[in-house]
Amino acid sequence: MEVAILKAFNGSVPKGLVLRTDNGPQYVSHEFRNAMKLPGIKLEYIQKHTPENNADIEIP
Repeated sequence: MEVAILKAFNGSVPKGLVLRTDNGPQYVSHEFRNAMKLPGIKLEYIQKHTPENNADIEIP
């Protein structure tokens, strides 16, 4: 996962990057949260039943 993140940002993750997701099991898993800590990506979760707060991921 770390290689994919670094590729997406040409080798350097921008400081202060925040990833906003829903509370799906893939995003709340320990493995995912730990993988986001390594490159310094902050996680932010939307409230339940509010897909409009997660528009980039919740595309119909």
